[in-house]
Amino acid sequence: MWMKKLFTFFICLVLTACGGLSSEQKKEAKEAVEALQKIQAGEESGQVSFMTITPMIVEAKAQVNQAHAILPAGDLRNNLDIAIEAYIDGNRLWSSGVWNDDVCDADIVAEYQRKYPNNPQPGSKFCISVESLKYLFSLASENVNKAAATLR
Repeated sequence: MWMKKLFTFFICLVLTACGGLSSEQKKEAKEAVEALQKIQAGEESGQVSFMTITPMIVEAKAQVNQAHAILPAGDLRNNLDIAIEAYIDGNRLWSSGVWNDDVCDADIVAEYQRKYPNNPQPGSKFCISVESLKYLFSLASENVNKAAATLR
């Protein structure tokens, strides 16, 4: 039993000393980051619409899922997960009409407030404004940057 624990510890130590990720893990993580960076670039440039960002998010979600399946628990995997979830939730808000007007659907507001308690809720506690959409895209972008920095 203690031999198995010692062997596991040794393997973890070797992996950490060698950068921690296999070439396959690095490849999958890099592809996920690149897919997320496409969304980030489009959003930051203002050159995406709801119709063009949706397929980009679907593609990035598939890439993040592949990376998540083989990455060890840790900051890189967490950053990828947070980024894609923020983009997905931002897209949901956008599709709910928050870009043009506040969204005052009680279920959407409750879910958003539960998932993002650190967001300073602009407007009333019963509605979500476009500021919340901006917050989500900012949160996603921050985590994309962190993931990219991890892979450098």
